[in-house]
Amino acid sequence: MAFEGAILDFDGTLVDSIDAWHDLEGVLACEAQATVTLEDRKQLIPMSLDEIAQWFHGRFGLGKDARAVRKLMDEYMVDALSHSKALPGVEAFLESCKRAEVKLTVASSSPQLYLQTALKALGLLPYFEAVLSVEDLGTTKRQPGIFEEARRIMATPKEATWGFDDSFYALQVLHNAGYPTVGIFDPHEGYTFEEWQQEADIVVRGFNELSLAMLEAYPVKNEQTN
Repeated sequence: MAFEGAILDFDGTLVDSIDAWHDLEGVLACEAQATVTLEDRKQLIPMSLDEIAQWFHGRFGLGKDARAVRKLMDEYMVDALSHSKALPGVEAFLESCKRAEVKLTVASSSPQLYLQTALKALGLLPYFEAVLSVEDLGTTKRQPGIFEEARRIMATPKEATWGFDDSFYALQVLHNAGYPTVGIFDPHEGYTFEEWQQEADIVVRGFNELSLAMLEAYPVKNEQTN
């Protein structure tokens, strides 16, 4: 299969920020003097940041309003992301894509402030054609719009544009939209590795397990459409 473009998630895919997000959840729960259950967490995963802020305010009365909760979230995450690290194998993979002239775009639920803070600090920004946030587009990753916009910018055919994500729900959206997918396995999502393999075309535990040759050798699926 040709590999001409990649749409890459940010948190937990490119950047080691998942612990910061888990810590933020703990900070918000502590401030609210509340407990976030596993079922709560499954609800929170696909939410936008504004939805999460509203959820904590509405359910637990945290902050004077949702905007105050969002401000707390932003302050915590910007500080954490300014000291974040790229996940193992990411820089080597991006560099191999650059040499092969594969176009790259970030598509994330995180706001531009978070994305720019981390990517600039890590020196990764020059690799990407564009860095897209759902907040810029007024959407969420529960809909395929951000992925379609990323592909429009790269001008790559859908069957040669791979989606990379560590969120199970986002992989489902990408798959349903006709994109070949790479799942970056995250056990915190609540699904087994075998369940991930049923959802994504390729599943790895990190970019160290991935190569351009692996993607190019993957068989073309007849049902994928442009």
